[in-house]
Amino acid sequence: MNCEIFTKNIEILKKKPGYFLNSMLNSCGESGKVPEIAAARDGNLTMSLPGEGGRVYIHSRYRPLEDAEKWAQGLGIGEKSVILLFGFGLGYHIRALLNLMAENDKLLVVEPEACVFKRVLESADLRDIIGDSRVYILVNPDEVKLKNMLLSLMNWRSLGKIFAEGYRPYKNIYPKEYKLFLKTVRDTSVEMAVDKNTVVAFSESWQTNLLKNIPYFFESALAKDLFGIFKGRPAIVVSAGPSLNKNVHLLKKAKNRAVIISVDTALKVLLREGIKPDLVISIDGSELNYEKYRGVSYDDIPLLYTPKVYHKILSNHKGKKVLFYCGDYYAAYILNKLGIDAGCLNSAGSVANNAFDLAVKMGANPVVFVGQDLAYTGNKTHADGTMYDGKNEAKKEADTLLVDDIYGSKVPTSITFNKFRGWFERQIGDDQTGRVYINATEGGANIKGTKVMALARVIDNYCTEKINVEEKISSVIDKKVFNAGHVGVVLDELKEAEKELNYILKLCGEGSELSRRLSDVFKRGIGNRSVVRSCIKKLEEKDELIKERREKIALANYMLTPLVYTVETLVDSGGENETENQKSLRIAETSRLLYEGITNAVEKAMPLLSECIKRLEDI
Repeated sequence: MNCEIFTKNIEILKKKPGYFLNSMLNSCGESGKVPEIAAARDGNLTMSLPGEGGRVYIHSRYRPLEDAEKWAQGLGIGEKSVILLFGFGLGYHIRALLNLMAENDKLLVVEPEACVFKRVLESADLRDIIGDSRVYILVNPDEVKLKNMLLSLMNWRSLGKIFAEGYRPYKNIYPKEYKLFLKTVRDTSVEMAVDKNTVVAFSESWQTNLLKNIPYFFESALAKDLFGIFKGRPAIVVSAGPSLNKNVHLLKKAKNRAVIISVDTALKVLLREGIKPDLVISIDGSELNYEKYRGVSYDDIPLLYTPKVYHKILSNHKGKKVLFYCGDYYAAYILNKLGIDAGCLNSAGSVANNAFDLAVKMGANPVVFVGQDLAYTGNKTHADGTMYDGKNEAKKEADTLLVDDIYGSKVPTSITFNKFRGWFERQIGDDQTGRVYINATEGGANIKGTKVMALARVIDNYCTEKINVEEKISSVIDKKVFNAGHVGVVLDELKEAEKELNYILKLCGEGSELSRRLSDVFKRGIGNRSVVRSCIKKLEEKDELIKERREKIALANYMLTPLVYTVETLVDSGGENETENQKSLRIAETSRLLYEGITNAVEKAMPLLSECIKRLEDI
């Protein structure tokens, strides 16, 4: 061991995010894969690891640097901006990759063996690699840690620019770990793509709902005021999976002995059994979501909602409303401006995630799942008695997976359901409080970290004391939170946004005309260069003005960001053989699409904004 080299490497490593030296040292010696590091024929170090049939060289025994450079060149990473590499080795291939990467690219290196990495730190000066701001390192990560790192490195723009590869021998020496690495990368990419598509697809309806729902903020309580009020008391999160019909009737015995939190889809099933939940929660912004409430009287049940929920759900609910935040950028901006924290309920996209997070943040123990199949139990998607009656038969889709069920067999599920299950498991795994989590669904996918138990037994063992749940909740949500001063602040903000959006409309009209002129020039293939330069300069000026307005006005940024992301992806879609003239034409057309898209979005939003302002003025 070279103590001087090791110390220098560690000092740099300490400055990296997610410093992991202690856990690395503590996990050494578990697998028996002891690396041997020796001199190669060219005088550089090389390394071998035990494999099937003897030792396997990670790097060339003759010219490790030259070999690593050839390997990196052969990958053809091109313009990939996020490189995900399995296997650290002695770092030669990492340096070769870094030489091919741009300044703002990112490289995540996953080393599956803690002892191997420690031995490398003791033997080779890696300060240039470890200290490179583009480099991120994980040693022997579990799926959760790897996924969290991937989420921090990836964004919408990088989705088509991700490159994952294993360094040659590592793939054979650590087949299980490499398979998990690839699976986690694939699953995370799919989830991010689904999230992006969801935001883009629903951005217009979310904007409509937000502007129609803002006036309801001022009659609402805050979810944060519910946090901690049921510490040590049981909470039952009721979802609408197919198994709910098996045991929903038992929840009558749990009334006033546990906090019953219902997701919106399960509400009709509960009410038909004569069970009134203590809280119901809703997040979906689609009109279809209102079908969950149609024909149901729910005024006497406190309704937790996000600002993007379908607006008729709020307008038709005459009872107590409770506001919470879940990634709603503009709502968070408004509330922050008012100095108010509504409380965040986290989610992976399922309302059941939010309900679970509420139970945890209320301090509940245990937290009990009911109706949380997260699978196609009995070939159904949902329980009978929901809005899905007649259309809840699971269809064989390309994304159907088989996962472990609570009985140790396999059950079919979807990528989306599986994403929600993974979220639950990460939350449970990260909880170090000793809280008990129980899966009383009596069917469906197994949720790691939960105790599987029949609901009747849960009620007998845990729901043993009387709780005045309604009184406790009312004592919190009956308090008035907002006042006339708050309304005035929001009114001023919206009126300023209205003025700036009108100015953006003017700029887009002018920019659209300039883009057309520029396109015409490039379509002809020839043109007056001075005209082209003049048009480009004016377009750049207008782009900068629009960008300034977007950054200055939070509502404009909220409305236009999904559109800008969508259109900007077109800039990267040219083929390898595209000429300079073709590229210029494509960029001009992209600008025109962007201006016209912004114009369309703003024109649709303006009447809603005016209506919102009028309603606030009438409060």
